[in-house]
Amino acid sequence: QLGEARADPQLPAAPAIQPEAGADADTDKAVSEADATIAAPDSQTEGETSVAIARPTSKPKPPKRVRVEGDDPLYVVQLAAFRDVATAREQAGLLNSKHQARLNGAELGTMKSDSGDNGIFWRVVTEPLPRAEADRVCAALKRAGQDCILRKFDAMAG
Repeated sequence: QLGEARADPQLPAAPAIQPEAGADADTDKAVSEADATIAAPDSQTEGETSVAIARPTSKPKPPKRVRVEGDDPLYVVQLAAFRDVATAREQAGLLNSKHQARLNGAELGTMKSDSGDNGIFWRVVTEPLPRAEADRVCAALKRAGQDCILRKFDAMAG
């Protein structure tokens, strides 16, 4: 019948994937329907199917930051700039969510920039990164269609 799923008796039963004990609500939200696996364990009667949700066994760990020793300069990756601080903060949050994987664990924030006669701008930037990592992040963002530039980070300027 239409809409009825049946297990083929000649195929081996697929094992059901059970959630890890103690899986949290954040993990549940992250699992999409595409991760659902149809299973037909031996205890089911013909014509019945069950759906078990595959859950990751642990949360991914953020990449480790490279410690810069000495006088090597750090860089921020700038994604946007706004005249209004509230808009800049809102966009930093949205862009952080949108590009989370491309940012390679770096967090976005805002940085005030006084451009003299041209006024004050609020830049949406990453945390300070070593040059090689900043280059990798910006290249990944550009591949995804997000404009970005590298700026040398001056700890004294803010």
